[in-house]
Amino acid sequence: MDDLFKKILYTGVGLVSMTAEKLQKVVDELVSEKKITNEEGKRIVDDFFHTTETKRAEFESQIRTIADRSVQ
Repeated sequence: MDDLFKKILYTGVGLVSMTAEKLQKVVDELVSEKKITNEEGKRIVDDFFHTTETKRAEFESQIRTIADRSVQ
């Protein structure tokens, strides 16, 4: 059971990492095309990471709750 939760967590981390890379690429393209400013691009990426960190903490809490329930 513990292995399953680790796999779920690692999959989530991988998805976030891939999404962050794609987002950064798109933002860099928009900046180079002068469709957004550097500051706007930085804010978009920062907001993404802030939201992701908040959701990660919530997700880990939910996983721990589920793991605790299944162990009992």
